[in-house]
Amino acid sequence: SMRGFSESLAEDFRDKSARARVIYITLTAPTQVWRPAERFYQVYPYYFAGPEEPAEFSLKTRKMDPGSGIADHDVLYHQDEKAFTLFHCLRDKPELMPADCVGDKVIEPRILARYRFRRTMLSEWQEIDAGIEELLAGFAGR
Repeated sequence: SMRGFSESLAEDFRDKSARARVIYITLTAPTQVWRPAERFYQVYPYYFAGPEEPAEFSLKTRKMDPGSGIADHDVLYHQDEKAFTLFHCLRDKPELMPADCVGDKVIEPRILARYRFRRTMLSEWQEIDAGIEELLAGFAGR
């Protein structure tokens, strides 16, 4: 669910394992707002290091050049007639920390909502994305 922190859920929020079921959302007002599709189609092509490939859970992926700054992430995306969804997921390195996936949404005109969840929840990306969208619409009064 998209419930926020409460004392009754405090133990869930303390879980730092790879199986944690918490989604963190950070709201900022950066000087430059890059929508996911803008970043993917205008910036990333300079750093792609291979063709588009199918990925799990109806997503697609492109390898990134080692100089891209995100070569240790999987860039996963989905585009349909309604939306473009982009995730950066750290490759699983359990000896360092559990792998997270990060996605962005823009609350027009200039608020960036960055959300982060464990990669073990990636199979639920559509439900997570829809829940984030609904929650943010409530913040924006829509």
